[in-house]
Amino acid sequence: MLREDPELCLERRSAPERLFFSLRMQAFDRNAIGSLHEAMESLAVDSCTFRSPEIVLILGESYNKHHAALYGYPLPTTPRLSQEEAAGRLYPFTDVVSPANFTVKAMHLLFSFASQDRQTAWCDTPLFPALFRHAGYDTLMFDNQTTFTLENDDVWDQEIRHFLYHPRLSPQLFTHCNADKYPFDEGLLADFDRQDLRFRNPHRLTIFHLMGQHVAYRNRFPAEAGYFTADSIPEYSTSGLRRSRDERRIVADYDNAVRYNDRVVGEILDRCRTRDAVVVYLSDHGEEVFDYAHRNGRIHDATLSPDCCRHQYEIPFMIWMSDRYRAARPELAAAIARAVDRPYMTDDLPHLLLDLAGLSCHWFDPTRSVVNDRFDASRPRLLRDDKVDYDLIMRQAKGSAETNKGA
Repeated sequence: MLREDPELCLERRSAPERLFFSLRMQAFDRNAIGSLHEAMESLAVDSCTFRSPEIVLILGESYNKHHAALYGYPLPTTPRLSQEEAAGRLYPFTDVVSPANFTVKAMHLLFSFASQDRQTAWCDTPLFPALFRHAGYDTLMFDNQTTFTLENDDVWDQEIRHFLYHPRLSPQLFTHCNADKYPFDEGLLADFDRQDLRFRNPHRLTIFHLMGQHVAYRNRFPAEAGYFTADSIPEYSTSGLRRSRDERRIVADYDNAVRYNDRVVGEILDRCRTRDAVVVYLSDHGEEVFDYAHRNGRIHDATLSPDCCRHQYEIPFMIWMSDRYRAARPELAAAIARAVDRPYMTDDLPHLLLDLAGLSCHWFDPTRSVVNDRFDASRPRLLRDDKVDYDLIMRQAKGSAETNKGA
């Protein structure tokens, strides 16, 4: 069923299929959560220097980096982030991909120490917030994507809730989780402000999980944040696709969601401006928006094309440092600046976060932290469950283009 329908729209399925899938998923959940609980029970921290007192992780959603002005898109979709880059506080990384183009798979790999080029299952490793808690950080989670009521029957929503917010596991992961979901991502900021007054631990890991640019795009920004219209969007995409007016209207909605996301992230940065804080932003995966074909969303083709890789798997990834943070750690700031062009895949995110914290444990591998001078840039970047080599696809496409150009 998952091979035929990776997004698993259960409304398309018959009653027997739904029943079978529900029973199968319950058995899977029990096994995975059991393994994860064992891994979490055995976690240990060797040492922690707290070299980054405050770390903020922002997880975006469905962000096609090629629709970000920060990455060369011709429309002004990222005014706040572009301003931070110009001021020398924001470092956009140029060559980062996600291992999966749907949220649950990406989240399993983002939170665990399993990587696509290793055989370890995600549920056989601890989740990184537990290590931060164990080391002495407060760990605050503000999630606008997961519904915290059991009545919700969305299968992917349930999957995230079952591994991040399972009653046996959540207390090991988070000092605080928000209880409410908001129509727009800015709602999380008021929740953060309230909790900011409560928690006085100088060492803090804060995670924001945004709805970002998830479909339907028009629902991801308030009406007053509408900036682009169908007339704002060029008739031809940068790859030469001629788009209808209806398609351009959808692109405008998406670009408005990107610009609103820029506003939300900018407001989070404003809250960190006077702190000794570092912020890491990335998206779980990309999204197609009538860029090279007459389609949008995430399409699970059997064969990955270079265009599909470019728009569904290449993602924005950036590190922001407050002026106070940079001034206190010039060597780390320089290491981050040196790293921006390194080839990276986000299944290794926990190693970066532990490196920023100065947290040493059995699971930490400095060769997988993109800002570490020991970083191994040669590891294969394998996409999806069938482990397709992203770099091989892109090299072959580049070679083919050069051959055609020469002919």
